[in-house]
Amino acid sequence: MTPDFTLINSLHFQAVTLTSVEGMHHTHFTTYGSASALFPNLGAMTRATAATAASVVKTDDLTKDFLKKYLSPK
Repeated sequence: MTPDFTLINSLHFQAVTLTSVEGMHHTHFTTYGSASALFPNLGAMTRATAATAASVVKTDDLTKDFLKKYLSPK
């Protein structure tokens, strides 16, 4: 699926970090993404590939890093 960055590009902010992930569909950016890596039947239903599990971990790690950087008490 080709991403549409129209909304993101219209926002005004200091910086944005975009990263590419392989094997992820919209569903994999939810709890189903983590679950699909653990449960093969769910993975098949969500069209997970061999790359999906690694991409889910990458996305989770980047999200945690962002939250620690910008929302942790100083």
